[in-house]
Amino acid sequence: MGLLDKVINTVNMINEVKTAVTYTPDIVCSNGTKMKKDCIYSRYNLDDMRRTKSNIYLLGNSNIPLAADEIICVNTFLAEAAHLLSRFPKKQISKNKLCFKERLINGTNAYCFVTFNPATKTGKFPKYPMVLHFYFSNDLFGDLFYAQNGEIEKGDIIVWGSGICYEVQMRMIGEDLKLNAIYRTNPVSYKKEKIYYQ
Repeated sequence: MGLLDKVINTVNMINEVKTAVTYTPDIVCSNGTKMKKDCIYSRYNLDDMRRTKSNIYLLGNSNIPLAADEIICVNTFLAEAAHLLSRFPKKQISKNKLCFKERLINGTNAYCFVTFNPATKTGKFPKYPMVLHFYFSNDLFGDLFYAQNGEIEKGDIIVWGSGICYEVQMRMIGEDLKLNAIYRTNPVSYKKEKIYYQ
C-alpha cells in the first residue's frame, strides 16, 4: 500500500466518523415519522431538546423558563372554571413544583415534556405540530397545543376533585384563547357530561 493509498484511507475514515456524528435537522414525531426541524416555528430552542426512546422530548435548560410561564397561564382558566362552577376544585399550579426531568409515578409520565405531531394522512403539515404535556400532580395535568404560528391555540386540562374528573377545554375564540367548555365524568356511569359551553 503506497503513501497515496494510506492518505485516501485516512480521509475516508475521517469522513465516516464525521458522517456518524453529523447533526441531523429532523424531529421524530410521536408515531416515529420524521419532519424537518426548520418546518416548525417555535419560540423554543429545538436544539436544546433531547429525545427519549419513546419519542418524547425533554425541554432542556434554555426552554424550561418559557414552558413554566406558559403552563402557569393555565391558572387563569382554572380560576375561571372555579368561578363558573361552585363544585369545581379550586386548584392552582405552582411554578416551583413543576418537574422537567424524567419521572414516573404509578407508571405515568409525571413530568413536563414535548411531543411532535406527524403530518396528516394526506401529507399535510399538522394543525398543531408541537404539544407541551404538563404534569403538576396526580389530580392536575394537561396538554397545550402549539399551532403552526408557534402560539398556543388549544389546551386540555384534567382536574380531579372529590372523586370527580373534570376536563377544561381552552380554544381559540376569535383572536383569543378562551375557556370553551368544561366536562365532568359521571363517577357512576363514567360518561362524559358537558356542564359548561361558551
